[in-house]
Amino acid sequence: MTSSDTDKRGEEEYELALKYEKGDGVEKDLFEATVHLKTAASLNHTGAMVKLGKACQHGYGVVRNTEKAVRLFKQASSMGDIDGMVELAHCHEEGVGIEADPSEAMKLYTQAAKQGNPEAMFRLGCMLFDGRGITENIDEAIKWWTKASEKGNVSAMKRL
Repeated sequence: MTSSDTDKRGEEEYELALKYEKGDGVEKDLFEATVHLKTAASLNHTGAMVKLGKACQHGYGVVRNTEKAVRLFKQASSMGDIDGMVELAHCHEEGVGIEADPSEAMKLYTQAAKQGNPEAMFRLGCMLFDGRGITENIDEAIKWWTKASEKGNVSAMKRL
């Protein structure tokens, strides 16, 4: 199977997982959705890795396993997936499935925020405002919340 065939199959499996998750043209079935997410993730579909990680983190369609969620977020992040990076940062921030490490969370949020992710911009602002993982910097927090607000992040809008 060529790389493009693998990519195509991974995308097909991911799309099928979404259909089962939402009940779009098929009967809604979270367990069946996770089967397709696992297949897509095994084919290096980073979106599937992140979605499967969230399912593991919260126990949606699978047994709750926060350590597995962290592994999936790390894998997606290492492949350049910004959402995977944000989810991994959140795990480091809150100590979910991994020991809390605010400095690592700051590093990941900063990297994702600089790439334009509004959730990372918001979370980075919160950490700066609270002085978690870095020295408190309210002006810098407001800067990041403003950027996140401009990208439609409602939580950032509420903070301003």
